[in-house]
Amino acid sequence: MQNKFHIFFFYLLSNLAYAKCDLGSESLNKFFDSKFSLSSDFIQSFVNNDKAPIEGSILLQRPNYLKITLKSPMNSEILINKDYIFQTDFDLDQTVRYDRNQMIDQIPAAILLLSSERVCKSFQIDTCSNEKCLLINKNNKLELVFFDEILKSLSFYSPNFNESKINFENLSIMQKINDSAFSYNQQVTDLLIFDRND
Repeated sequence: MQNKFHIFFFYLLSNLAYAKCDLGSESLNKFFDSKFSLSSDFIQSFVNNDKAPIEGSILLQRPNYLKITLKSPMNSEILINKDYIFQTDFDLDQTVRYDRNQMIDQIPAAILLLSSERVCKSFQIDTCSNEKCLLINKNNKLELVFFDEILKSLSFYSPNFNESKINFENLSIMQKINDSAFSYNQQVTDLLIFDRND
């Protein structure tokens, strides 16, 4: 009898240890898959603010890479790779490089790099279906809207940032994006470097 108890206990523990995080929606599970990739154009509009909408494009290759390019009048780019975060302002001809581990929590868009396991640990799922999911933690509110399991829009709120909604266009998912797309290769006059000891 004791051996049966040990076998059952081991089986239970091993299943708990290897249990996959279920976010409550097939759409959300697919979106936060650790191997997910996305390329898309987008328009970001701001709620309760007269700020003009921003247009841009996004490349995402989990678990490490994110590139967001903003068109005029912003004319800037944020690039996140395994080691660094690069913020380039083309009008100023300047890039600021940060240590990724030091600054990743300060970048709202970095939420897109989270795996389902990290989302489970970091957010409470308020409501979720295959069409719409609302995720909340102490600082952020994130709403994702899907159509046929394809992300159509994302709304984001944080106390430090204006509430905004991002609508995706020409979206393509789960196609391998070459790592070279995430290499920093800008030629700018000023490259400012802030590393761990700064």
